Amino acid sequence: MEVVKFTLIMLMLTLSGSLISQDLTTRQHLTGGTATISPGFQKNNQDINIYLHGLVYFYPEPNVSVNGEVYWFLGGQEQQTMMAENSSLVFGVNYHFAKDGKFDPFVGVMPGLSLVSANDYTLIRPVASEMSVVPLVTINAGLNFHLAKWCNAFVNLRYLKGTLVEHHNEAISLDELRVSFGLGFNFYGKDFYKQK
Repeated sequence: MEVVKFTLIMLMLTLSGSLISQDLTTRQHLTGGTATISPGFQKNNQDINIYLHGLVYFYPEPNVSVNGEVYWFLGGQEQQTMMAENSSLVFGVNYHFAKDGKFDPFVGVMPGLSLVSANDYTLIRPVASEMSVVPLVTINAGLNFHLAKWCNAFVNLRYLKGTLVEHHNEAISLDELRVSFGLGFNFYGKDFYKQK
C-alpha cells in the first residue's frame, strides 16, 4: 500500500511540474472551456438566481476570442423566487487588451436568448407562466490568468438586458448581473507552446 501511495504522489508531482514548466507563448488558435456555478443578481428580484455556467472559446487571433456560453438555471437561493426558469444562451466575440502573456483582460458584447418562465404570486397558489424565448443583449468584462499550458483562472462579470412581455400579467425586466469565476482548461497545438 505504501508503494502505491508513493507512486501516486510522485506521479502527481511530475505532472504538476510539467504543467508549471510550460508557458503559453501565443493565444492564437487556442481553444478551451469550463463549467462553474454562477450567482445572478436580477433587478427587482430580492432572490439570488443560481446557474450552472458552461462556456467554450476559440481565439482566431491573439486579441479576439469567439465564445459560446450556456447558463442553465438551477433555481433561486430562497424558496419563493421570482423566476421559475431563466436559462440563457449567448454567443459572440470578446476583445482582449493584451496580445499575449499570462494576464488576459477582455471585454465583449454578445447577443443571446433566454428561455424564461416567471412565478405568479398574485394567485392563492403560485403558478409558473408558460415558457417564453426572450432576446438578450449582454456586455461582459473579465480577466483570464493563464497559469500553465493546460489551464487558466478566470473571473467574468456579465450584464444581461432583456424584458419578458408575454405569458405574464405584466412586463418583467430580466436585467441581471452574473458573476463567474473558476478554472478554465485549454486545448492547444504543440506549435503554440514552449518549454522554459
